[in-house]
Amino acid sequence: MLSAADVSKTLRQVNIHKAAGPDGLPECVLRACADQLASVFTDIFNLSLYESVIPTCFKQTTIVHVPKNTKVTCLNDYRPVALTSVAMKCFERLYQRRIPKQLIVAYEMTRSDCTHKGVMLITKKNYPICANPDEPLIDRIMKAIDESKFK
Repeated sequence: MLSAADVSKTLRQVNIHKAAGPDGLPECVLRACADQLASVFTDIFNLSLYESVIPTCFKQTTIVHVPKNTKVTCLNDYRPVALTSVAMKCFERLYQRRIPKQLIVAYEMTRSDCTHKGVMLITKKNYPICANPDEPLIDRIMKAIDESKFK
């Protein structure tokens, strides 16, 4: 489970120069109030991990069109940028470092014809979690699952 200290540290590391996500919560607020907000976000994050469910408000994304060039003449002169919730970014950062091994029961590698190497971790509630198999934590989880199959 995540600790309030870990959450507070992650909140203090948010980039205050990025645009706020669809929730409208500015990064500077999370950063300035990290210690006060840490326990609330810790409860939300840990419940989300335990239930294997991400809060709907964390999943919302706003797409904005940013000009590629200073002179815009057509739609191809824009690139889409997805603005996600800062809380979701923090949750993802913490989550990738601390996926509870006891919640993962199986995994499946992506197909060999996929452009990116990946793995789907399967939770006890049969929810898939996309992960990078090259991450040390993910590799350890996969090895633990493999070892448990042969016991």
